[in-house]
Amino acid sequence: AESPEPVFGSQVEEQEYTGLVGFFYYTWAPFVIQFRHFILLAHLAIFCGFVYGASQLEMAKDVPQILLESNNYRAYKTKLAENFAAAENPFLLVVEMATGMDVDDPIDRSGTDYTDPDDMGTVNYHLCGNTYERSDGKGAVEGLDPSPQEAQMWLLNVCHDAFWGNVTIYHSDSINDQYSKNGVHGPYERRMLDAANGVEGEATSNYYKQVTCPMQGFRDWLLTDSGCEMLHAHGLLCHQELLAQATTECVYNGDWTQSCEPFPVPEEHFLGLAREWLTGDQRNPSTGNTAIDDFGDYFFTKECTDQAECGLGDSCINKETILSQGLLLVWIRNTFNTVQNWQTVDFREGLDYMDNWDAWIQQMSVAAPMTTKSSFQTSNNAWTFYKLNETLVEETFMGIFISLCAACLVIMSPIATNNILLAIVSTFTIGYIVVGVFCFTVMMDWELGALEAINYVMVIGLSVDYCVHLSEAYAHGRHEDRKSRVLEMLTHLGVSVVSGALSTLGCSFFMLWPTNLFFPKFGGFIFCTITLSLVNSLTFFPALLACIGPNGQAGDLKYIYRNLKAVTKQ
Repeated sequence: AESPEPVFGSQVEEQEYTGLVGFFYYTWAPFVIQFRHFILLAHLAIFCGFVYGASQLEMAKDVPQILLESNNYRAYKTKLAENFAAAENPFLLVVEMATGMDVDDPIDRSGTDYTDPDDMGTVNYHLCGNTYERSDGKGAVEGLDPSPQEAQMWLLNVCHDAFWGNVTIYHSDSINDQYSKNGVHGPYERRMLDAANGVEGEATSNYYKQVTCPMQGFRDWLLTDSGCEMLHAHGLLCHQELLAQATTECVYNGDWTQSCEPFPVPEEHFLGLAREWLTGDQRNPSTGNTAIDDFGDYFFTKECTDQAECGLGDSCINKETILSQGLLLVWIRNTFNTVQNWQTVDFREGLDYMDNWDAWIQQMSVAAPMTTKSSFQTSNNAWTFYKLNETLVEETFMGIFISLCAACLVIMSPIATNNILLAIVSTFTIGYIVVGVFCFTVMMDWELGALEAINYVMVIGLSVDYCVHLSEAYAHGRHEDRKSRVLEMLTHLGVSVVSGALSTLGCSFFMLWPTNLFFPKFGGFIFCTITLSLVNSLTFFPALLACIGPNGQAGDLKYIYRNLKAVTKQ
């Protein structure tokens, strides 16, 4: 029996095809060419759906995971937060304020091995009695010394202001205008409080739950019997004695001279009393812990007995006490447990929180004594995570853009098509596939995280394969008109495209089932990308070429060059 004539058989080499090659020559290619407009309309609707789906993609609100959601180890922290209210919530944003290090360059990483996680560099401490110039040109600061009464008050007041925002002496108009973000500096904006947990009533008891403040613990201890005993040993009066001899009303408003409290203690007694407080065996009635249990990790010390070894300056008031005790305080920290779950907010909102805390710490530093100005804030990896997400978004889309440009240049180069029009059509097809993969991510209820960012850039390399081969076959076709070239292109490469896609799909199928989360995601991205590439390369791409593909030498770079050269000669 005679083989059926293709639609454009009169323009193609007379040859009989069988099997899959015959299917593409006699059936598929004529179908695509004949119904090209309907195919493009269908793909336009699909593309619009892909764009809408891709627009719903959200940033990952959790750190990169290697275990599936159903794994008990991964679910542990979530179950702990949901079912054990008394336990510490591992998802709450915790902000830490450190005092005693170089604000601009806290760690010297010069000479470190960035591939060694244990080689973290050297901490740049600001030690007592020394003066340091700020690298940002904002003047000089002195090394850490919490002994002066002004420093003790400041270290206590920053804890109060972090929670209540009520230390009004730190909130003058000039300070607000200079450091507050959009005039905002209160605890609500920094997520220390929320609408259901205001500054009255219950919030007072929550202060001790949300704020861990060593100077607060020291001040509270001074009001106890144990603290009174130590105050007497230092020749100082207790709280009740100060109240009894007060001639004016006792007011605690930031001016310790009117508070009738033994706090702050005279600076020459601070180190001795603080040592007695931390080493004492009195237990906190609410926690059952000693001071060293609650605050031991909040004072960081260095053992030394020589001035040069300690790095002390001559102006350090308690130099002799430090050297005799053999212990130097190098930095102090306070922690603030906010009411914000740091894994439930978009990174842009998270960075706003970080800016509010930065504005607050700068605001506090304006009123800080010179010996405590070396203060900055950080978090329990939340800021790092938000900055990572910001970088992922920027570099993911930048990587996709660069990869698309590189793919366009490769397709346009002499080693492929040498045709600018084919390069544009092919690049658009690849972009269509990328948008489809974004939509697939949303359909799988995945978010843009580290694993997804790697896979998105990889999508370009996987999806360019079929387009570049089909484009090359179209460009090197023996015919002038676009329809005959499409027929020849699908006839010669259709089977190869299907075979290559099936082998890759088969390999990726076995990656969908491991318990390590990377492999199911990686396999899912490959499976989706190859599927979309196969469908588009056999439907959308040839239909688009059948409509607007270059005829003859249109778009050929050599042809364009020769014409431009001829024009310039004329």
